[in-house]
Amino acid sequence: MPRVYPAFFTLLLMLLTACSNTVRINVDSISDPSSIPPDKDYIMTSGMPEISHDDLYFREFSRYFQEILQEKGYTRVESRSEADLEVRLSYGISEGKNIYFTYDRPIYDFIGGDTIVYTTTRRGKDGKTVRTTETVHIPTRQALVGYATETSSRTVHTSFVILEAVSLSPGDEKKTLWKTTLRHTSEINDLRRLMPYFAAAARPYLGQDTGMARTVKLNPSDPAVMAIRP
Repeated sequence: MPRVYPAFFTLLLMLLTACSNTVRINVDSISDPSSIPPDKDYIMTSGMPEISHDDLYFREFSRYFQEILQEKGYTRVESRSEADLEVRLSYGISEGKNIYFTYDRPIYDFIGGDTIVYTTTRRGKDGKTVRTTETVHIPTRQALVGYATETSSRTVHTSFVILEAVSLSPGDEKKTLWKTTLRHTSEINDLRRLMPYFAAAARPYLGQDTGMARTVKLNPSDPAVMAIRP
């Protein structure tokens, strides 16, 4: 009966654990620096028609990014009349999608453990036939005997955060000054859990121009996450 090598499961478990602890955020940010006003006074609003800026979740999520904007020289004001620009925050998470994957699992079995007895015949100096019997023991060992093809599935969700800054200057109203888009796909279905990772990934790039989409890898003990997590 073939047996699965136990170390394979140990290694697989370690890899899955490591992967599950790593959060990969895709960051794509585009900006027009020449259009950004020097004072950078802003109001933050909801970019989602169905969610008000007074919503509890919106208030919690927006605080993460308000701190980052403050670090970058932006000043939050309460009145639109005082603001040079409006930063619209949008976020969401998709329904679960099942993905299927196939992989080959190595199968190991114990081989050996046999005892072989063999006889050799030779003629001695006196011309007589001499028979010699010897015994050889083949030690037991594990060896790869094949692969089992298996199919598995998991449910993943795609979550996103979008921050878009538009001008409020007369004659230039609604002109987009910069836009930062963050996306993440995994089995995690909890925006509150993910939002510190989104903010940590956005910190170097918010309001900047990344030139291309970038992938930021973070884990729970990352200082960038620890500094943001409440």
